[in-house]
Amino acid sequence: MATLLGGALVLGSGACSESAATDTTVAVSTSTSTSVPADPVAAPAWTDLQPAGVSPASRFGHSLVYDPGGGKAILFGGRDAEDYVDTWAFDPKTDTWSLLSPGGRRPWARHGHALVYEPTRGKIILFGGTSMAGLLLGLNDLWIYDPAANTWTMLTPNGDVPPGRSGHSLAYDPVSKKVILFGGSAQSQYLGDTWTYDPAANSWTQLTPLGDQPSPRSAASLVFDPGLNKFLLFGGRDAHDLNDTWTFDPATKAWARLSPTGDIPPARYSYGMVYDTEASRTILFGGNAQGSGYLNDTWAYDSAANSWTKLDIAGDLPPARFACGLVFVPESGRAILFGGADNSKAFADTWSYAGRP
Repeated sequence: MATLLGGALVLGSGACSESAATDTTVAVSTSTSTSVPADPVAAPAWTDLQPAGVSPASRFGHSLVYDPGGGKAILFGGRDAEDYVDTWAFDPKTDTWSLLSPGGRRPWARHGHALVYEPTRGKIILFGGTSMAGLLLGLNDLWIYDPAANTWTMLTPNGDVPPGRSGHSLAYDPVSKKVILFGGSAQSQYLGDTWTYDPAANSWTQLTPLGDQPSPRSAASLVFDPGLNKFLLFGGRDAHDLNDTWTFDPATKAWARLSPTGDIPPARYSYGMVYDTEASRTILFGGNAQGSGYLNDTWAYDSAANSWTKLDIAGDLPPARFACGLVFVPESGRAILFGGADNSKAFADTWSYAGRP
């Protein structure tokens, strides 16, 4: 289901406020389930939530981000037989989905884009992606979603803008209050550039990190580790699947390749990765590997020990997949997973992960 177009990875068919506007969600059935904080000594486990009411259609290549102001996870876009342009909210208190009807102009349908939450203004930033319907194979448009007003707004940044791409990584730096962008692919090439976006100035800046840097790649994931005050990057794909581990220090604007102890996750791309604030670990799930196919293993990275650990999961696991959405909900101590695909179908299931590695 993942295809290569011109040598670049393309995901084709076959890595928290009171609302200021009228609620325009589609009504869903209520659920009696109640989310509770994870037991910090519980064994790691996945749970198939099987939400009541409506859920997003099956898809992959969507993006999922947590809004702590509204207490919901926001999903946009993705692809199955076609690219989607819908916006959804998942409520972890009731384990239910709601289809939103945002006001104003919306982003074009797409997949392979990235979302990130910007806490200073309580808004969600969208950048890039691919729209197969319009054969827009590397978008570089920038949008803001305001969860309180339930509106999308297209921005026109000042100065230079990153080249269009999909399969890139976005993450927020709470110290500088800027967004970090790395990599992705644009039609016939993989990208290895690093940019920052300053929401206050509405401007992008391309960085020129010194020393070693990750090779150009797509479908990797970047998360902020508060223990390190650095970003963690794992794997992805260039001409080959990768399983290298890197940090990016936003203070010095330098990349550093790590040599973790113990076992290391097999090479892969288009996996899910989040930072678990309950366990103080980065959690990685699934992905695709050209040599071994679709994966459903779960790993934890401990930055204090610089070590990866494959987790022994009690009970059921989500089916193997790539290009899923994965987000961590601090209030309940759970990661929420939605969708993804294997080589025969896209998924529309919702799972939660919790436990202490």
